[in-house]
Amino acid sequence: MPLCVICGDKLANEAMVPNKLKRHLTLKHNHLANKPRSYFEGLLSEQKQQSAMLSKKVKVADKAQEASYLVAELVVKSMKPHTIAETLILPACSAIVKTMFGGEAEKEVRKIPVSDSTISRRIHDMSADIEETVCTSVKESEMFALQVDESTDIGGMAQLLIFVRYIHDVKIVNQIFCCKELKETTTGNDIFSTFSEYLKSVGLTWQSCVGICTDGAPAIIGSIKGFVSLVKRENSSVITTHCFLHREVLVAKTISNDLKSVLEKSCKNGELYKKSTAEVASVY
Repeated sequence: MPLCVICGDKLANEAMVPNKLKRHLTLKHNHLANKPRSYFEGLLSEQKQQSAMLSKKVKVADKAQEASYLVAELVVKSMKPHTIAETLILPACSAIVKTMFGGEAEKEVRKIPVSDSTISRRIHDMSADIEETVCTSVKESEMFALQVDESTDIGGMAQLLIFVRYIHDVKIVNQIFCCKELKETTTGNDIFSTFSEYLKSVGLTWQSCVGICTDGAPAIIGSIKGFVSLVKRENSSVITTHCFLHREVLVAKTISNDLKSVLEKSCKNGELYKKSTAEVASVY
């Protein structure tokens, strides 16, 4: 894949078009746009030399750190307690490695840091890195749209969940943007102020927002103090839409018995179709 020798970003294969390469250079490295070709060739040569030197200096400790992050990723994806890495994963790996490769290899595996606090730090580091990457991509896109939902978690705390849609490398990207706790009330002003503070902290403004999709809750769409109304005071050109999934749920609650029976049959036939398709695919 194309690799920028200045910032190290990996670009899409489609970015090999000269105009797109020039766009990346002028947007992210405008202060170097007038440098001669020899300057960038020198950067490439330096990077190759540094990579060769680093490859010779790789130690077990570096591999242990990398393994620690990989274990933390597995833990968070499986939504298990952080202690599982120390109480189950590491002992299991040690037993396997000792059986397959002997005691010396087991000693090296035991050096991997996987304590409760370590896994927590690893997850925090990866989360911060992902957040920084998403925010950088949104800034480069220059415009974005939001999906806003406020709900209550299993602990009874109100959570504001926001997804973002933007253009990156000529592709439309959907990403989770942030999840913020609403500590006191859940009014439109609380939602607006909470997310406005987050936008400010990551260097974005409401002027770049082009659309907001909501679930239709009063605190969100209220005409005076609703979240959408407060946003439009900052940017009147924002387009608002009502999530079609929520609209379908609302319709299903008040649908007539005749139409409801048709809907149930359609859903049932759809599930049977998916099941039969999967069975046929498994055969082939």
